[in-house]
Amino acid sequence: MEVAATISSTVSGNSLLRGLPERHRGSAFTLVEIILAVAIFAVMMGGGAIFLGGSTEEDDLSAARRSLEEAAQQARTQALQSGRDQWVRLFTNRAGAIPFPGGIQLDLLTPQEMSAGIRDWGKPDSRVGYPWYFSRYGWLEPIRIRLRASGDRQQAFSFAALTGELIPETGK
Repeated sequence: MEVAATISSTVSGNSLLRGLPERHRGSAFTLVEIILAVAIFAVMMGGGAIFLGGSTEEDDLSAARRSLEEAAQQARTQALQSGRDQWVRLFTNRAGAIPFPGGIQLDLLTPQEMSAGIRDWGKPDSRVGYPWYFSRYGWLEPIRIRLRASGDRQQAFSFAALTGELIPETGK
């Protein structure tokens, strides 16, 4: 009996419950409190949906860059496995058969242009594209690429000739 009396006196003497009016002790939330909590939650979820919804230029640029990386890795792997040289046709709006999202445009600088001292970005031929070369020995043609969105956003990068790794350019 002593244990039950101690527990009972501890619960009834709880300092957290002492400041509450007698009607709130042990009761549930009121309807107003529940509605207020649901309204706050709905406003927070609506704000999050604005940030998460829709495609941004940055997302489109990243998707186009990933398309180029995938095309490069597939061509390089196929060249190594088959023992035959491979090419990926680059167009202003796609890499091979993979179109870029959201109106992203591709500009490039080829090794021939760079060796001739040309520093302005060019566009691939709209009919046949630019044949990006991948050697059967694993190296690839080291081109520079710039992806542009319809706004002011852009990304410039090149590919490492020996590994095919994408190398982002900063400040260009």
